[in-house]
Amino acid sequence: MWRALSEALRKPGMTVITVPSIEESLENLGILKEVNMDWLKPVDLRKERKRAKCELLGGNSDEDELDNIFMYKT
Repeated sequence: MWRALSEALRKPGMTVITVPSIEESLENLGILKEVNMDWLKPVDLRKERKRAKCELLGGNSDEDELDNIFMYKT
């Protein structure tokens, strides 16, 4: 499945959004060390998460589901 997914998403400039992170998903499957992810570049979402917390949640969230959203560029 990972092979088919990675082949479908390898077009340069694509954005991939996942919940949870791809790394966490692959680790749960026990194949993280076997998979080459050089074609995916994580995007730092800290500023966007902070802004979204303020706008959507009033900035008052201890447990925030936004922290489980990850973005990658190909």
